[in-house]
Amino acid sequence: MGGPARPMAPCGLYCDDCTIFKATTDEQARREVIAWLERRGRTNIVPESIGCVGCPGDGGPYWAPDCEILRCTRERGLATCNQCAEFVCERLDSWGKQYEHHRDAVERLKQLRPCVPS
Repeated sequence: MGGPARPMAPCGLYCDDCTIFKATTDEQARREVIAWLERRGRTNIVPESIGCVGCPGDGGPYWAPDCEILRCTRERGLATCNQCAEFVCERLDSWGKQYEHHRDAVERLKQLRPCVPS
């Protein structure tokens, strides 16, 4: 038998692969995120604000609280996008084209779709 299910965001990203998720409890990961933000021109970063409990978490801080994908799935009462009748929608398709790990997340959802109860 397999171990416990990995925490997965509605978009298909695995939370435990994310440096921002790790930064919640790992100081080295937090430093990596801060350096990444600084390379992109962010200033006045509050280190304690870096972190995320994951979208399927207990309602704590999220990296992107204004995430349209998270909002959409919550409004529809869905755990993941692949439970939606409109899967793959334009919003998710566009998001999946932004980065390789986003594309992988959308593909993961496609692979899991037959396993999702109606």
